[in-house]
Amino acid sequence: MGTAVLGFLYGFPAFYLFINDISLVAVANESISYRYFYSFRILHGESENLFFPQGQLLTAVQILFNWFMDKVLAIPPHDLHLRMDAFGYTTLAINWLVAFVAICAAFRSTSLTTSDRLTFTAVTLFVVYGTRSGISAAITPDYYGLEGSLTVMALWLALTLWRQLGVPSPGRTLLPLGSLAAVMAATKITLAGTACLPLPALLARQPPRSGRLVVWLLLFGATAVGGT
Repeated sequence: MGTAVLGFLYGFPAFYLFINDISLVAVANESISYRYFYSFRILHGESENLFFPQGQLLTAVQILFNWFMDKVLAIPPHDLHLRMDAFGYTTLAINWLVAFVAICAAFRSTSLTTSDRLTFTAVTLFVVYGTRSGISAAITPDYYGLEGSLTVMALWLALTLWRQLGVPSPGRTLLPLGSLAAVMAATKITLAGTACLPLPALLARQPPRSGRLVVWLLLFGATAVGGT
């Protein structure tokens, strides 16, 4: 029940637009225009002078969806309104799905306490409703929404590691954490700092041996950089 309610509330701004058949071309025209045409031009070979410093991961997904509209859905390029709305709502769905995976994991976890879930719920809702920019990101087909969803994912990992019984294996844990850091850095480089959120929870459970600490941090960093 909690999973469904929180998942619905997290995606409510986008759900509201979709249910009421509101075009994203009108609501988020600037973002959807440059994101759509950027990925479309790269897909069709015009990439020499095109580069966005942020949102590289989402750009790759959007290029793939443009290809899908071309080859599978067979939506002609001149049907611009349909293509842009399909492009925009698919992007919003992907951004929401990332957060929903973390929400499901948090509420199904047997290690998290009630206070952990309340903290997780409060932060998750704050990502969307805490600021005007949060609500804007929730209805904008850009990497902003993915930033929030990945932050929710990092919080779930931090809480899970903190509540783990016993001493978690650094190797098994740092590799997925490094992979998450790579995904976050590929979304926005400054998110690499947010990706470190679960690290204190992990390191606090380890014996205080400085040599091993250096090795663990190097493993985390190498995974993050290599994945990016």
